[in-house]
Amino acid sequence: KITQAEADALFDTDITKFAATVAPTFAGVQLNGDQFDALVSLSYNIGSLTVKAPTLVRKVKADPNDPTIRAEFMKHVNARVNGVLKPLPGLMKRRAAEADHYFGKI
Repeated sequence: KITQAEADALFDTDITKFAATVAPTFAGVQLNGDQFDALVSLSYNIGSLTVKAPTLVRKVKADPNDPTIRAEFMKHVNARVNGVLKPLPGLMKRRAAEADHYFGKI
């Protein structure tokens, strides 16, 4: 068991690490705070955006306000269940929330 303070500290360390990998990926791109935070959240959950979501990276770099970016978030809703890749309701909700956050609809 760990305390809430220890859990918060671990989370802060993890988020800092993921933010440090997302920031250089989008260097020179005018992202607002919500956009950056949503990209960090996605990276925290799926891993490297350049590896796991290259189309999303390309679209954000081309136009951070492109509405088709929402669909790129929604591509990451699958997990293996009994060896079969399936969309999970929880991941669908999480991705929708991240996309909403990205587009300032929180």
